[in-house]
Amino acid sequence: GLPPELSRFCQLRDRRLSCTNIDTGARLPGKYTFQIQIKPKSNAQSIQQKLDIEIQPKPLPQVVSFVSKQTQLEKGKLLNLGWNLKNFSKLGQLQVMGQIKGGIPIPLKTYDFTQQIPPQLTKQCKSPINETLTCANVNLGLPVKPGNYAISLLPVSKNGQKQSSPSKPIQVQVKPTAPKILAFTLNGLSSQTNPSFFLKSGQIMNLNWQ
Repeated sequence: GLPPELSRFCQLRDRRLSCTNIDTGARLPGKYTFQIQIKPKSNAQSIQQKLDIEIQPKPLPQVVSFVSKQTQLEKGKLLNLGWNLKNFSKLGQLQVMGQIKGGIPIPLKTYDFTQQIPPQLTKQCKSPINETLTCANVNLGLPVKPGNYAISLLPVSKNGQKQSSPSKPIQVQVKPTAPKILAFTLNGLSSQTNPSFFLKSGQIMNLNWQ
């Protein structure tokens, strides 16, 4: 008769044994070999068959393109970004990484995609088509320290499996803010009015500027 552990999966009809939905316990990606072996009650030689299968890993979210029209901007200005990303349903987070020349990468912004498109990106991102997410005109604040930065996107999967590769970085130069003259007056009159005075000997002129 059937052993108790197989009674839920196997049927014996007309001397034919059929078993389905046997749990192998194989869950992780990799190559597996399964073997079935029949040992007759008589002393006849046993019969066996092998089955080789490979479990592929689930596709990771991947950045297809990452662009910006800006290569230089003044300190305090916003960087405008756009990207295409595939395997959207597997995306948990999207990190914008920044690395100043000679430094280490640091996260500049993290978007949470565990509940679909986050509110701060609903106007910049279209509904995914064929598992591809397209976003444009995403503004990002950069560090205030002037210098050359490499900006990249790092997708993080929902289930925390093997990390996706970051995008090819965008090179951006943050320039120091140029000094500006806000006001320049002579005896209270703006330089824009081109003031002129007739001075007596020893008369004092007052200059003010910002």
